[in-house]
Amino acid sequence: LRSPGLRSVVANTGRSFEPFFDCLVICDSCALYTKHNTNRCLTHVGTEGVAPVPHSQDTTMTASLRFLTAALLLTGSLLAQVTGVPGKNDYTINGSTSGSQSCNTLCLPSPVVMNLSVNTVPGNLVIIVFTDCPCRGCSIPWPSNTCSPALPLGFIPPCNTTNQSIDFFPIPGCNIVWSATLVADAAGNANISVAVPPILAGTVPCTLNTTLSTQAVIFDPCGLGGAPLGAGPFVLSQAYSVGF
Repeated sequence: LRSPGLRSVVANTGRSFEPFFDCLVICDSCALYTKHNTNRCLTHVGTEGVAPVPHSQDTTMTASLRFLTAALLLTGSLLAQVTGVPGKNDYTINGSTSGSQSCNTLCLPSPVVMNLSVNTVPGNLVIIVFTDCPCRGCSIPWPSNTCSPALPLGFIPPCNTTNQSIDFFPIPGCNIVWSATLVADAAGNANISVAVPPILAGTVPCTLNTTLSTQAVIFDPCGLGGAPLGAGPFVLSQAYSVGF
């Protein structure tokens, strides 16, 4: 891993991985940690020729959790899965972005009014969900449907054989934080405006602590559904990672 963020390691603090960076996560036995042993991997990243610096157990765990959570969010766009198709499952937020794939990142510093819209078949029931789980394509694959207009297949296994998946990653402790149930009008639009109050005032907008993911479930006869909702006339929209 080569990144300026990784080279700015501060010993005995929990701030080693505060910078965001492009990365690969590599599983290796050198990362195994016991209380009295130095983590042999992290001490060498970007510090060629520098002697290892011991880290406390709490520091190593804190840094590792921050690193893995950031990595999940950063890799979301690489695992793009569901594509929004106008007339069937196209979800936009303040006009962004029709026809997109999961998981585009939107930055909407609070306070802000979000205009949420799903374009589908007139009369379809739509449920929009916001969750504090990280946005990640192909998190829970669903059976492919044969809707018309057709939804494209994904391109990352195992979702390269399906056009549907839940695209937020259900890490322990994350939950649905807000939802709305709507009905598409005669033009096929299910719309709602939501006033978002200031969130974590004093923090930097659109950072890890103020980011949610969102996706819509559309009730349509062409849908097949999937876990955890079960079989049913459910079609999923593209998802977004929304920072406030």
